[in-house]
Amino acid sequence: MDWLEIIKVVGSAAGFAALVTAIFNFVSLRAQHSRFLDIESFKQNVAIELFRYTKIYEVLTEIHDYPGIDFQDLERVFSESGLRYQKLRSIYVRVEPLLEPASTKGTRELAEQETALYQKLLEHTYAEGPAVPKKEILLKRLQVAASMVETLSSNLAALTIRSSGTGQKRPAP
Repeated sequence: MDWLEIIKVVGSAAGFAALVTAIFNFVSLRAQHSRFLDIESFKQNVAIELFRYTKIYEVLTEIHDYPGIDFQDLERVFSESGLRYQKLRSIYVRVEPLLEPASTKGTRELAEQETALYQKLLEHTYAEGPAVPKKEILLKRLQVAASMVETLSSNLAALTIRSSGTGQKRPAP
């Protein structure tokens, strides 16, 4: 074998080795890129969940800071509970898009029942419709408020469990 053939063989072997290395590097780079995209997606999900957690916690704290109602004078109680209920309802409506849709169904149904009762009271007051006891509306409002707090608390707990790593599978770093 002369030198020219040896150089050709070595050159061919080097070219083949370079081709194998390039293919291996390409496959490795694709795997790293895929993993990078998974990590970026995970970071975005964590940021969204952190935002949800923060807002739900703020609303829950705001709701707990409202003073209770003294149930001595029914007329005063009814007007105070109406104002309090409207504030709680507006707060809840503000944060509802951040909640899990399945968890809001019961609260939404209770709120619709309260609204129907209140509309009947308005019809009775202004259009002489059938009477609705104010006690029934008060009890429904209390039930809706308790359901709102329960929904917010359960969503907050679910986010806490998920962020602790026990509720959601995370990609390996």
